[in-house]
Amino acid sequence: MAEISERVQKGAELLDEKVPGWADRIDITRLTISSSTDCVVGQLYAGRGGYLHGLDELGIGFGTYNVDKDDEDYKDQDQDQDVAHGFDYNRFGDRELLNAEWRTAVANRREKANG
Repeated sequence: MAEISERVQKGAELLDEKVPGWADRIDITRLTISSSTDCVVGQLYAGRGGYLHGLDELGIGFGTYNVDKDDEDYKDQDQDQDVAHGFDYNRFGDRELLNAEWRTAVANRREKANG
């Protein structure tokens, strides 16, 4: 769970920097990390190009799948940035953990802003 928390924290900090007030724009009842329209980035960039456009605006890359991640050439590349920021999952079982962690991050930021 610590890895999930760290990834979401990294993503939330990036959003704090690039999209001030982002947490107020997230519908946590719709939040679903496996949906390109209902995930955090998908919701923030809905109507403006969606998930992939959002990643581009945030300055991070879209993950690379179906590659040998033990390959040294792969390790030297800055791949899977969306996964590293908690915006996508790299293991099927991570989805619900990411959903829960993002809901907590959104709630914490809202509480802090309204505190």
